[in-house]
Amino acid sequence: MPRKPVVECTYTAACSALVRAEAIEATGLFPDVFLNGDDVEWFIRMAKATGKKVLATTESVIRHPFFGRYSTMPRYYMSRNSFGPLDALGLGWRVRLFRAMRDVPRAVAQIMVGRDDLAELHFRGLEDAAKRVSGPAPAGTMEFERPRAFETLAETVGPLVRESDRREVYLHKRVVLPVAKADELHRQLAALGLTTARIQRGFFNVEHERMFKGFVPALWRLLVAGPTADIAIIHARGRPMAWCRGRVQILVSQDGYVVRTLDRRGCLARAWKGLWRGMRLAFRVAGRKPATGSTLPRVADVAARLPAMVA
Repeated sequence: MPRKPVVECTYTAACSALVRAEAIEATGLFPDVFLNGDDVEWFIRMAKATGKKVLATTESVIRHPFFGRYSTMPRYYMSRNSFGPLDALGLGWRVRLFRAMRDVPRAVAQIMVGRDDLAELHFRGLEDAAKRVSGPAPAGTMEFERPRAFETLAETVGPLVRESDRREVYLHKRVVLPVAKADELHRQLAALGLTTARIQRGFFNVEHERMFKGFVPALWRLLVAGPTADIAIIHARGRPMAWCRGRVQILVSQDGYVVRTLDRRGCLARAWKGLWRGMRLAFRVAGRKPATGSTLPRVADVAARLPAMVA
């Protein structure tokens, strides 16, 4: 038994869970959602099926592979799989609508910085949530532009830099990079004759700005004033503070960078279409029929299929 008191909770990460065999038999196996949210739904259903509690202790120490924070692929799975736990809790259409609507501004924000490919991950996640698609994403879903290594930035951005461009670069204040990557980014900019403020060094973290912070000034730049600078280094999350900052926008993350040239009129048109598409999808998810009972695979059924699966 742990020396410190245990804490009752809704769920624990599956990588650090000790689960009784009889609880698994009563509940069923993991939800087949491939990634994100499976352990949440599982423990919610387990507590209901067994009438027992889920407890955690801070003395548990687990080593888990590090896949990088805020990676791109989970955008689809978070948008799709978040409704399983809501069904397990027996929550209604209003809660599903509220949750689905949270993905709409996230998708629109990506369109506003030219990442329509990432916005599509959110939209496809909502579409497949409405259809109750499970397992790995269908073929063709996870197509998006991968970040390039910082060592290639001068080669990529060079053709986009005009002789008339100012030598100053706008730097988003929330950009934080590991020391080596920040130094490399400075070297690449210097090779182009560009200068910027010192990039913050540290562990790359997600932008801690609220969804609509800076929204009004962003619209002013988009509709009237135009970009702040010719070249802008902005955070990859795409909050309004990063909108319309440069004629050439360099979106940086811990994995590298993606370059976009600003198209204000096209950006606004695509964002408007994305807003309405997202709202329609949110209402579709809200109106989907709740699952009747638990849909988790039963232990006995899987065990019965094992010989055929092995053969």
